[in-house]
Formats: sequence, structure tokens, C-alpha cells
Amino acid sequence: MKDAMQYIRTSLEHLEEKLSNAGSGTTFTKKIHPQNKISAQNLLQYLTLRNHDIRELQDILHEKGLSSLASSESHIHRQLQEILLRMGVPLASSELNHCTFSYGRKKILQRSVQLFGQSSRQQHAAIMVTLDKTYLDKTELIKHILK
Repeated sequence: MKDAMQYIRTSLEHLEEKLSNAGSGTTFTKKIHPQNKISAQNLLQYLTLRNHDIRELQDILHEKGLSSLASSESHIHRQLQEILLRMGVPLASSELNHCTFSYGRKKILQRSVQLFGQSSRQQHAAIMVTLDKTYLDKTELIKHILK
């Protein structure tokens, strides 16, 4: 068990360092509106994580009763930090990512209302479809697809 826990800790500390540095030295984040900086940084951190094969780590995390980082897209760095904290790794509050579960959930709700409008009780689902820009002028085709 100790070997597995050490593997988890070492792996997560390595990933934490990578996520902490995600996007540093790029001009990308300088162009982001201040209201979207936390979300943009979270996206960079999520993409950084997905550049690593963490399947084995996820299996061991799950086996040990820790978050396997699944369904953490909206707050990936903070989720990883929360696991480290529970393992006794000291992180200063100033190091903790501001993109928490609550923050991510709130942003997803706000943005879904912006995209789809306020949900009514009669509405059960919203479907978002991404289309190539070549479909911009094909309104009849899009109406047909929606029907």
C-alpha cells in the first residue's frame, strides 16, 4: 500500500508542477478578458493534463478511494491539489487554484444560460452541436437537422 501511495504522491506532485506552469511564458493569457482568465487558465491546465497518459494513476487513485480526476474538467488543477492536501502534502493557501468545483459549476451554469437561455421546467434537455463554418449559410439544412 505504501508503494502505491508513494506512486500517487510522486505522480500528482509532478502533474501539479506541470499544471502550475501551464501557459506560463505565453502571450495567450494576456489576450483573455479578465472575466475569463480563470476559465482560460483551467482550459490550459486541462489540456496540459490530457497530454499525459494518466490511466494507471487514475486506476490506483480509484482503488485507494481518492478522486480519479474524472469529471474534474471544470476545476482540474484544484481537484489535483485537493487530493494532495488529503495525502498530507502541504500547500499554502496562496498556491491553491481559484478554480474550485463550486466556481466551475457556477461558470458552466452561467454560460449554459448565456447560450441556451433560462431553462424552463418543461424543457428537459439542451443539445449543443458544433458545426464547421461551411454550414453558416445553410440555414435550411440546419432547420431540417433540428426537426
